[in-house]
Amino acid sequence: MSLRERWSRAAHSPLAQRLAPEWFKDLYRRARGRVQRAFYDPRRFWTRFGRTYMERFPPSGERSENLFAEHLSTLGAASVLDVGCGYGRYLRALRERTPSLRLAGVDISPTMIERARDFLKDGPDISLHVASATALPVADSSFDAVMTYSMMIHLRPDEVDLFLCEARRVARWGVFLESSANPAEPWRNPPYYFAHEYEDRFRRHGMTVTQRITIREDMREYLYVVRLRPGEGGLPGPGRAESAASRR
Repeated sequence: MSLRERWSRAAHSPLAQRLAPEWFKDLYRRARGRVQRAFYDPRRFWTRFGRTYMERFPPSGERSENLFAEHLSTLGAASVLDVGCGYGRYLRALRERTPSLRLAGVDISPTMIERARDFLKDGPDISLHVASATALPVADSSFDAVMTYSMMIHLRPDEVDLFLCEARRVARWGVFLESSANPAEPWRNPPYYFAHEYEDRFRRHGMTVTQRITIREDMREYLYVVRLRPGEGGLPGPGRAESAASRR
């Protein structure tokens, strides 16, 4: 174990957290945020990580694919944009479950999109783009829904705001499976995790959470079904998610 790893483990230990004064925690939080902004480059990180991501997280077993398919179907969505699509796991799952869906994926990592093109070779009509979540390369109102899986946790707070503006520009609905690990203790997270209070951000953008489904309470991981545009109704189809009830 390197000296840096030993220091990190010691600093993040429960004993250190109990003994550290509040002013020190606040100073550490601010310093860590500045270091993240200065040195965490998402494109470079995910381009490197994208080379081995599929081997580390292979497309086997259930990983909320059915949950995404169920809620997108309930919304009556006929077109879906997966932002942070990775190697295309959820795009392929949606195609297998609902062949009629028009699908597209965006990822900041060229290596991820390269993997996705191979993984989705049986679905040549699924369009894939190398682009940032903060500048989606699609036209206004071109999709019924935007979806993410653990994408916003890798964005800085200002980038989350930019992404939500883009999501509202291109779609009426968002289906976001996101976690917010340790928002009160961000020093416990790796440098590529940012703790966000998602519902507060949705509210600030005038968006309405119509459902919140718990995935992992310990990680504050939830699936949010969000009406992105205030005052607009649901999509045409047999199942319209007009209820404002939340499953908590």
